[in-house]
Amino acid sequence: MKRYSYERLEMADPSVRAEYEAAFFNAFVKVTSNRLIQNLWTWDYAANRLATRIPYEHQQIYGYRTESGKLETAMAFNVTLTGFQSEAFGFTPPTDRSGCFEVLTFFTVSDHSLGSKFAFWARCLDELKKVGLKTGFATTARRPLVVYLRAGWRRVDQNEIEGEQRFFLRYEL
Repeated sequence: MKRYSYERLEMADPSVRAEYEAAFFNAFVKVTSNRLIQNLWTWDYAANRLATRIPYEHQQIYGYRTESGKLETAMAFNVTLTGFQSEAFGFTPPTDRSGCFEVLTFFTVSDHSLGSKFAFWARCLDELKKVGLKTGFATTARRPLVVYLRAGWRRVDQNEIEGEQRFFLRYEL
């Protein structure tokens, strides 16, 4: 497995934000099987940048950097749930939001090995536990659903939107 450095990204820093949004864009720009993400997130094709619609001040974002310092992997969590990305797919937030988080995105730029992804996920979970979070929510398309289920997520609901299935998932830390 490749060696990466792990960090919480400081999104108030414009250079970190630009790097993150460019990596996010590069990870998803060629994904054609998941058309709904074109409406879910804010795409800036002119600048090759991508962002979620949840403001950064409501997120915690963690990343893996390569030995050369390039952002390779990132995962963004909605930790306040004042907005709920999953509502865009017709799913409702939990009534009691205390201790809850929502996964907004999880991407890798080039290292798509499951070992690296699971190691990164475990590090992120440790960070979430430290701040008292215990229940996670996320949505996914059909293709990655099996990986989520193997990682311990449970399917709560599903919807079909514009001919694409979306699954609403829950995870207990």
